[in-house]
Amino acid sequence: MTFDDENLPITHDTTWWHASVAFPGGAVSPEAAQALSAALHDQHFHFLRKDAGLRLRTERPSAALLDRLVAEQQITGWIRGIYEPETEAFGGPEGMDVAHDVFCADSRSALPETGSPGTRERCVMLLSVMIREAGLDPFEAGDVWSQFATLRPSVDPPAGPALDRSVAAMRRLVNADAARRPDAEPGWTDRVAAFADAGRRLRRLAADGRLIRGLRAVLTHHAIFACNRFGSDRNTSVRNPGPVVEPHDHTGRLSRETPH
Repeated sequence: MTFDDENLPITHDTTWWHASVAFPGGAVSPEAAQALSAALHDQHFHFLRKDAGLRLRTERPSAALLDRLVAEQQITGWIRGIYEPETEAFGGPEGMDVAHDVFCADSRSALPETGSPGTRERCVMLLSVMIREAGLDPFEAGDVWSQFATLRPSVDPPAGPALDRSVAAMRRLVNADAARRPDAEPGWTDRVAAFADAGRRLRRLAADGRLIRGLRAVLTHHAIFACNRFGSDRNTSVRNPGPVVEPHDHTGRLSRETPH
């Protein structure tokens, strides 16, 4: 058996154990998220935020640890379910392997960061790393963000000076060197590397004709899942809109809102 850099066994063809987890007050608090993350320290896992709780997928059955968290009143309950990966949406079986790898690499930090400031900005930076490493030019990258916006709930766009500030902020984020982010939290370098690796792998799969869906469509789906893990919701987007690259604007101006 081989092991990864965290000394966790690398498993193949994993059948993920799935549970829907509910939390006190009908919301995932930072304290509960950190407790759950700590309880999962010895295995790979990934999650989605859904219905005010989490859909948790782990590589090993986790009933005992979830029962312990219920007893500690960190969660209010959980229901066993069946994990159904969105294989076609992520480009087929090989694309789904890429997705699972980046899900797990990101979830280990995204879960305990629940409720912390700057999550949306970190999400944009990481996705931009993936998009660049996938080989997309600026216009193609703009199309990814445009597709993403189309799939999210609409919000009122900013106007005037607020739009200009959003444009400038988004431009800085999508063009920043994420690996050189100052005062980054522990694990940031590994996350940047995971998103970069995912982009390169998707680029190779697309070049070899091994994706069953367009590369930009697959990257858009990654954006949806990544923003979910980071907890970017519609209300946050209304307060602090993040514009997307307009694909047919040759100046590279960022001119539409990104509704998370």
